[in-house]
Amino acid sequence: NFSATIRSEPSNANLHKWSGELVRGQNSQIVNINQLLLRGCILKNTAYCFGVVVFTGHNTKVMRNSRNPVQKMSNVLKVMNKLLYGVFAFQAVICITFAISNIVWTNDNEKHDYLDISSATVGDFLIQ
Repeated sequence: NFSATIRSEPSNANLHKWSGELVRGQNSQIVNINQLLLRGCILKNTAYCFGVVVFTGHNTKVMRNSRNPVQKMSNVLKVMNKLLYGVFAFQAVICITFAISNIVWTNDNEKHDYLDISSATVGDFLIQ
């Protein structure tokens, strides 16, 4: 039955430095990076080993040292994105142009006798 306590420095991203103290009863042993196996390491040619987990999850040295993966995009996807931006810009230009043209035309041609919309309701307008 093995029972001990480990006191160590807080988790950090430095992969080459770690120190702690293994306390078992009245005895204490200083431990350092040489006694620490990082996540993903493999121990070979060893008859037996006692192990304890010091940091878990995102607190491990390897996880704190890692970065987000780079977004990979193919050349075809980059070209398609540029084309879509161009299409959206072209549609916006067309909408703005025709909106301005409608305002100008409506101001120049105020009288539309052929529509007879001065006294018409919405229903009458749709039936015409």
